[in-house]
Amino acid sequence: LYLIPHMNESTKAIESLIETKGIQGVTILRGISHVVLLSIYKHFDFFISASNYEGFPLVLSEAVSNGLVPILSPLPVYQHILKKLGCGLIVDFNKDAEMAANSIHNFCRRVNKEKDSRKLIKKAKILFDWDKIAQQYLALKP
Repeated sequence: LYLIPHMNESTKAIESLIETKGIQGVTILRGISHVVLLSIYKHFDFFISASNYEGFPLVLSEAVSNGLVPILSPLPVYQHILKKLGCGLIVDFNKDAEMAANSIHNFCRRVNKEKDSRKLIKKAKILFDWDKIAQQYLALKP
């Protein structure tokens, strides 16, 4: 498991939890550049975001554009995007941790990574087309 915190986010609480629980196989990648992040997506199968707030989910758009299957918190923006993508999982990370872990485990076992990645890449090209997004934004202006 690789954790990539926001640039200025402290990881002390996460590191403490990992140590207390004796969790093995977790790597925290700190301070990696955006360019490096884009280059390492190819090594991952899933994108997980437990965010409690998200404006425009740029990192999600990059992840699914690279074929990563999303597992997301139940934010309205995430629910909207997942509905359009037709692939992924919404999990409430703030409630029952064991139930969330079981949901993720079961989902990951069911996913057809190759098929779903191709589907996500195609849909992301349409959904996150910057020209289309700019036109929609301009249409909102009075």
